[in-house]
Amino acid sequence: MVARLSWKHQLTAAMITGERIIHDHRDETFLGQANMAVPQIVITSVPPGEAPVWVRSEWVGLELPLADGTSAKECRLTAGVLTGPRSFIATLFALITGKLTKEVGFRVPVIAAVDVLSSKSPAAADWWRKHTPHLVRSGGYFIFHEHCAKIVDSARGA
Repeated sequence: MVARLSWKHQLTAAMITGERIIHDHRDETFLGQANMAVPQIVITSVPPGEAPVWVRSEWVGLELPLADGTSAKECRLTAGVLTGPRSFIATLFALITGKLTKEVGFRVPVIAAVDVLSSKSPAAADWWRKHTPHLVRSGGYFIFHEHCAKIVDSARGA
């Protein structure tokens, strides 16, 4: 299933794949979700991306919370964590010139993901904070490709 983004959301989105981030300005707070368990994914293989392999390999085995409390894969426009656009104008230019690509994966809040990563590998978490501060501070999202992650079975008690 392909998500259809309005042109307005495409223009305000700087979305990143793999362990890449999405700048999405929509409010994601919903009434009644405070007491609900947040669905999670487990990273099953090294995700693709522009970060060094040693950094990306530290994601394997981690359970990460999904954004929006959903367990659905999404199709998003994406760009690299190091080479992707960092401003609205740059994002607009990337969209117009076809530099953004469509990727299918699971959306995870960056801040939560890096916090979980820091418990396993402080060095890898520090790499994200040092080399991609624009992503860590933005309150955006990583996209973990569907082939390197799966939904955690909530019935198993994890």
